[in-house]
Amino acid sequence: MKPKKDLQKKHTGYLDQRFHNCIHENDCEAFVLKYIDFVYYIVLKFRPSVEEYEVAELVHDIFIELLKNNREKLRKYDVSKGLSLRSWINMIATRTVINALRKKKRSPILDTQTTEPNNHLADELKSYYSEGNHLMARIETLIETLPKRYRLFFDLFYYQNMELAEIADFLKITRDNVYSMKYKAIKCLKKKLSKGE
Repeated sequence: MKPKKDLQKKHTGYLDQRFHNCIHENDCEAFVLKYIDFVYYIVLKFRPSVEEYEVAELVHDIFIELLKNNREKLRKYDVSKGLSLRSWINMIATRTVINALRKKKRSPILDTQTTEPNNHLADELKSYYSEGNHLMARIETLIETLPKRYRLFFDLFYYQNMELAEIADFLKITRDNVYSMKYKAIKCLKKKLSKGE
């Protein structure tokens, strides 16, 4: 694991300049342009629940959430906690979409087939799986077949690297419910693995 010092070095350069300009000089245009495709991708992950006409509105709402109250949410970002700015934006965007869906009395359903534009991980994953690590590929495929509640848990816990307490706050449920969800999601996945599905 890299020390936090290296983490901070990693986040220097033009990205920091855009972030700095947005936070301190209220010049957020370059920052928004940098992350608009990523925010669209996050909203599109909820496409089964989000109607086509709502996508642009939700993207707009996410940037309002990030920039409102003198960019309060962005100011709370702290690289020393080990979370990338991209993950921080992902967390806020996901929370915004889920809250919007709840207000409309719709359940959040993740579309696990949506691929991120300009996803550099795709090539890495292809080479990773081609080297014989087929178990991870199988697990990821099985996760897609789980009930939506469990898919959401795996996305938040494993892919978004959220702590269980953060998931409880995010989903507005008790920690006990999150522990129960984790237990049931893993049990369900293990059952599918043992059946050889």
